[in-house]
Amino acid sequence: MSRDGFVGIRLPFIGLPKLPDISTFHYRALFSRLTDLDWHMHPHVDGEDLPKILPTLEASGVKIVVDHLGRPDPQSGINSEGFKTLLRSIAKDRTWVKLSGGYRLGPQGKENARELLRVAGPDRLVWASDCPFVGREGQFPYKTTVDWLVDAIPDAAARAKIFGATARDLYFDGE
Repeated sequence: MSRDGFVGIRLPFIGLPKLPDISTFHYRALFSRLTDLDWHMHPHVDGEDLPKILPTLEASGVKIVVDHLGRPDPQSGINSEGFKTLLRSIAKDRTWVKLSGGYRLGPQGKENARELLRVAGPDRLVWASDCPFVGREGQFPYKTTVDWLVDAIPDAAARAKIFGATARDLYFDGE
Protein backbone atom coordinates (compact mmCIF):
# COMPACT_ATOMS: atom_id res chain seq x y z
CA MET A 1 0.00 0.00 0.00
CA SER A 2 1.40 3.39 -0.96
CA ARG A 3 1.31 6.22 1.55
CA ASP A 4 2.15 9.89 1.44
CA GLY A 5 3.74 9.75 4.87
CA PHE A 6 3.78 7.92 8.15
CA VAL A 7 0.63 7.80 10.17
CA GLY A 8 -0.05 6.24 13.51
CA ILE A 9 -2.00 6.61 16.68
CA ARG A 10 -0.53 6.86 20.14
CA LEU A 11 -1.97 5.12 23.18
CA PRO A 12 -0.89 7.57 25.94
CA PHE A 13 -1.33 5.22 28.89
CA ILE A 14 1.85 6.10 30.75
CA GLY A 15 1.27 6.89 34.39
CA LEU A 16 -2.36 5.78 34.46
CA PRO A 17 -3.31 4.05 37.71
CA LYS A 18 -4.90 1.26 35.64
CA LEU A 19 -4.58 0.41 31.96
CA PRO A 20 -7.78 0.47 29.92
CA ASP A 21 -9.07 -2.81 28.54
CA ILE A 22 -7.85 -2.75 24.93
CA SER A 23 -9.57 -6.04 24.14
CA THR A 24 -12.98 -4.33 23.91
CA PHE A 25 -14.90 -4.21 20.64
CA HIS A 26 -14.10 -0.53 20.08
CA TYR A 27 -10.34 -0.97 20.51
CA ARG A 28 -10.34 -4.10 18.35
CA ALA A 29 -12.25 -2.20 15.64
CA LEU A 30 -9.71 0.62 15.85
CA PHE A 31 -6.79 -1.79 15.55
CA SER A 32 -8.44 -3.54 12.61
CA ARG A 33 -8.91 -0.24 10.80
CA LEU A 34 -5.31 0.78 11.46
CA THR A 35 -4.15 -2.57 10.09
CA ASP A 36 -6.24 -2.04 6.95
CA LEU A 37 -4.70 1.41 6.49
CA ASP A 38 -1.18 0.09 7.21
CA TRP A 39 -0.82 2.62 10.03
CA HIS A 40 0.93 1.87 13.28
CA MET A 41 -0.09 1.80 16.92
CA HIS A 42 2.24 3.59 19.26
CA PRO A 43 1.77 2.39 22.84
CA HIS A 44 3.28 4.73 25.42
CA VAL A 45 3.40 2.76 28.66
CA ASP A 46 5.85 1.88 31.38
CA GLY A 47 7.92 -1.13 30.38
CA GLU A 48 6.31 -3.35 32.97
CA ASP A 49 2.93 -2.74 31.31
CA LEU A 50 4.09 -4.04 27.92
CA PRO A 51 3.17 -7.67 28.77
CA LYS A 52 -0.38 -6.48 29.48
CA ILE A 53 -0.94 -4.86 26.07
CA LEU A 54 1.46 -6.30 23.49
CA PRO A 55 -0.33 -9.66 23.08
CA THR A 56 -3.58 -7.88 22.18
CA LEU A 57 -1.84 -5.52 19.78
CA GLU A 58 0.08 -8.40 18.18
CA ALA A 59 -3.11 -10.44 17.73
CA SER A 60 -4.73 -7.51 15.94
CA GLY A 61 -2.09 -7.49 13.21
CA VAL A 62 -1.37 -3.78 13.60
CA LYS A 63 2.19 -2.48 13.30
CA ILE A 64 3.56 -1.56 16.73
CA VAL A 65 6.13 1.15 17.43
CA VAL A 66 7.31 1.27 21.05
CA ASP A 67 8.90 4.45 22.39
CA HIS A 68 11.87 5.06 24.68
CA LEU A 69 13.57 1.68 24.27
CA GLY A 70 10.49 0.08 25.82
CA ARG A 71 10.97 2.03 29.07
CA PRO A 72 12.37 -0.98 30.95
CA ASP A 73 12.32 -1.00 34.71
CA PRO A 74 15.47 0.88 35.79
CA GLN A 75 16.31 -1.69 38.45
CA SER A 76 16.12 -4.84 36.33
CA GLY A 77 16.78 -3.28 32.88
CA ILE A 78 17.25 -5.89 30.17
CA ASN A 79 16.23 -8.61 32.61
CA SER A 80 12.82 -7.07 33.30
CA GLU A 81 9.74 -8.94 32.14
CA GLY A 82 8.61 -5.94 30.10
CA PHE A 83 11.89 -5.81 28.18
CA LYS A 84 11.84 -9.56 27.56
CA THR A 85 8.25 -9.28 26.28
CA LEU A 86 9.34 -6.48 23.95
CA LEU A 87 12.15 -8.61 22.54
CA ARG A 88 9.72 -11.48 21.89
CA SER A 89 7.33 -9.06 20.19
CA ILE A 90 10.06 -7.77 17.88
CA ALA A 91 10.74 -11.33 16.77
CA LYS A 92 7.16 -11.54 15.44
CA ASP A 93 8.00 -8.94 12.74
CA ARG A 94 5.28 -6.39 13.55
CA THR A 95 7.12 -4.42 16.26
CA TRP A 96 9.72 -1.67 16.04
CA VAL A 97 11.39 0.25 18.87
CA LYS A 98 12.38 3.90 18.98
CA LEU A 99 15.80 4.52 20.42
CA SER A 100 14.63 7.72 22.04
CA GLY A 101 14.83 9.24 25.48
CA GLY A 102 17.84 7.23 26.58
CA TYR A 103 18.45 9.91 29.21
CA ARG A 104 15.16 8.88 30.81
CA LEU A 105 16.66 5.48 31.62
CA GLY A 106 19.91 6.63 33.15
CA PRO A 107 23.26 4.97 32.51
CA GLN A 108 21.68 1.59 31.66
CA GLY A 109 19.92 3.16 28.65
CA LYS A 110 22.93 2.37 26.50
CA GLU A 111 22.88 -1.24 27.68
CA ASN A 112 19.21 -1.41 26.69
CA ALA A 113 19.99 -0.01 23.23
CA ARG A 114 22.85 -2.44 22.69
CA GLU A 115 20.71 -5.41 23.75
CA LEU A 116 17.95 -4.31 21.39
CA LEU A 117 20.50 -4.10 18.57
CA ARG A 118 21.99 -7.49 19.47
CA VAL A 119 18.61 -9.24 19.48
CA ALA A 120 16.61 -7.27 16.92
CA GLY A 121 19.24 -5.84 14.59
CA PRO A 122 18.99 -2.36 13.11
CA ASP A 123 15.98 -3.21 10.90
CA ARG A 124 13.63 -3.01 13.90
CA LEU A 125 15.13 0.08 15.54
CA VAL A 126 14.49 3.72 14.69
CA TRP A 127 16.05 6.81 16.18
CA ALA A 128 13.99 9.66 17.62
CA SER A 129 15.32 12.67 19.48
CA ASP A 130 12.54 12.88 22.08
CA CYS A 131 12.56 16.63 21.43
CA PRO A 132 11.00 18.80 22.94
CA PHE A 133 11.93 16.69 26.00
CA VAL A 134 8.56 16.98 27.71
CA GLY A 135 8.97 17.42 31.43
CA ARG A 136 12.66 18.18 30.98
CA GLU A 137 12.56 21.15 28.64
CA GLY A 138 15.80 23.10 28.46
CA GLN A 139 17.83 20.32 30.07
CA PHE A 140 19.05 18.60 26.90
CA PRO A 141 20.52 20.18 23.79
CA TYR A 142 19.30 18.36 20.69
CA LYS A 143 22.89 17.38 19.81
CA THR A 144 23.16 15.30 22.99
CA THR A 145 20.47 12.95 21.68
CA VAL A 146 22.52 12.26 18.56
CA ASP A 147 25.70 11.90 20.62
CA TRP A 148 23.89 9.44 22.90
CA LEU A 149 23.01 7.17 19.98
CA VAL A 150 26.53 7.37 18.52
CA ASP A 151 27.89 6.24 21.88
CA ALA A 152 25.18 3.61 22.48
CA ILE A 153 25.47 2.06 19.00
CA PRO A 154 29.18 2.09 18.08
CA ASP A 155 28.69 0.26 14.76
CA ALA A 156 28.44 2.94 12.03
CA ALA A 157 26.52 0.73 9.57
CA ALA A 158 23.90 -0.16 12.18
CA ARG A 159 23.61 3.49 13.19
CA ALA A 160 23.10 4.55 9.58
CA LYS A 161 20.12 2.20 9.32
CA ILE A 162 18.73 3.34 12.67
CA PHE A 163 19.15 7.01 11.77
CA GLY A 164 17.33 6.69 8.46
CA ALA A 165 16.76 3.54 6.44
CA THR A 166 14.68 1.68 9.01
CA ALA A 167 12.35 4.66 9.54
CA ARG A 168 12.04 5.17 5.78
CA ASP A 169 11.13 1.50 5.33
CA LEU A 170 8.68 1.53 8.23
CA TYR A 171 6.95 4.83 7.57
CA PHE A 172 7.32 5.28 3.82
CA ASP A 173 7.54 1.71 2.48
CA GLY A 174 11.17 2.34 1.54
CA GLU A 175 10.28 5.10 -0.92
